[in-house]
Amino acid sequence: MPVSRHSFRFRGFSWLCWAGLAACSTPAPITATPARAAPPAVTRLSWPRFAEVAAWPAVTDTALPNQGHDVAVGFARVHTNPEARDTYMGLVQDSVLPDGSVVALFHESADGATRGPVYVMEKAAGRWHYLVLDAEGHEEPTAKLDTCAGCHADATADQLFGLPRRRRPDSSPTSPAGARSVE
Repeated sequence: MPVSRHSFRFRGFSWLCWAGLAACSTPAPITATPARAAPPAVTRLSWPRFAEVAAWPAVTDTALPNQGHDVAVGFARVHTNPEARDTYMGLVQDSVLPDGSVVALFHESADGATRGPVYVMEKAAGRWHYLVLDAEGHEEPTAKLDTCAGCHADATADQLFGLPRRRRPDSSPTSPAGARSVE
């Protein structure tokens, strides 16, 4: 009996089906799923000037209520470098701090027992640069520094709000010694 082209194709096809079924019926070896690698640790850099800035005296004797930053601890102390201290203490609308100025806001609880983040402004080449640090001086890599710059663009003088001033009954501000809050 002659073999037609069609019967040859059918036999080849059926053989292929049997081979496929045999392959499907053999269970695949069970292999352990590799454990997922832990996400890479975020390297948190220490700000090299942290100890220096923390050692500068605060510009007020007590921590002031913080009204400008949304942090868990509601008080803060402002530290400035010696070259900026006098200008910062008397900050008025047209005040300008020199290049090299550093202003740091150390957040803390009312009793000073709990420390919070530290917000730093450093001035170089006429521009302020912002840093957000944890209480130990490590840079916060996810800080939204554009938000800092945006808010401080509307500040009283040289992108700084300065110390709060208590209002006299005649609505004129008093000296920083009567300060009630800081932002």
